[in-house]
Amino acid sequence: MSSVLITGATGTLGGRVLRSLQQRGVSARALVRDAAAGPLPGAADTVVGDYADRRALVALMAGVDRVFLVAPNGPAQVEHECSVIDAAVSAGVSLIVKISALGADAAAPVAFWRAHAEIEDHLTASGVRAVSLRPAYLMSNLLGEAPQVRQHGLLPTPAVAAGVAMVDPDDVAEAAARLITLPESALAPGHRRWRLTGPRAVAFAEIADALSDVTGHPVAHLAASPDQARAALAQQGVPALIVEQILELFAAIDRGAHARPTTDVATLLGRAPGGVEDFLRRHAHLFTRAADGAASH
Repeated sequence: MSSVLITGATGTLGGRVLRSLQQRGVSARALVRDAAAGPLPGAADTVVGDYADRRALVALMAGVDRVFLVAPNGPAQVEHECSVIDAAVSAGVSLIVKISALGADAAAPVAFWRAHAEIEDHLTASGVRAVSLRPAYLMSNLLGEAPQVRQHGLLPTPAVAAGVAMVDPDDVAEAAARLITLPESALAPGHRRWRLTGPRAVAFAEIADALSDVTGHPVAHLAASPDQARAALAQQGVPALIVEQILELFAAIDRGAHARPTTDVATLLGRAPGGVEDFLRRHAHLFTRAADGAASH
């Protein structure tokens, strides 16, 4: 049995936290919503649970002392995360490390960020010792455009003029793993918040140039109007409510919401945060055309 529970264990950050804990010699229990996920690499055991079923969650947390909390953005996010928090309190968990978002505020212009603020408030009111990690735009979001980069040499995004101090998801996961494994004496009381960013703000046009360098073929940034972005997201099957929230997010980023780097990653990890160029080099194979990739071997 493990004393650490990882929610969202099959997701972008949950899976990375599992691996980071494994590298630290710490086993964790992975919570998944679908039994088809099977045993997960790096997990001591994998359990199936529904975020909305508080009673079942309490049972799944038997013997658990620390919880990593992350859930998909969507209409049920507040209900689901608050359910996990309540279950953790009932189970006697001593620490919750939550993934929030840079910009979380009850008056934020982005629905995602308002939801995170509501969950953070609930976490504070719960009385459990807690840490909220507020990452900026994740570099892994760029991977969603890999097919467009490979096939058409285009990096499409809603139009954003401001730079973005986007953060490497590996840094976010490493920060979470470090906090989860801190001794009780090293943990701050109450509810601590950290704002996680990359080392500098970069424009999407710069990212397209960096993709050109790592793939060996030209890549241009395509700045889509709100109507163009709305139509493209709808064509990809993104629900209309989520489409509008994504457009709200990019509008806030365009106003500079994620333009200012912080030093919090360096403080937590004792090193500088990873830059977008390094992230793209590590994932170059996903952006590179098959013929180009074959030619490079």
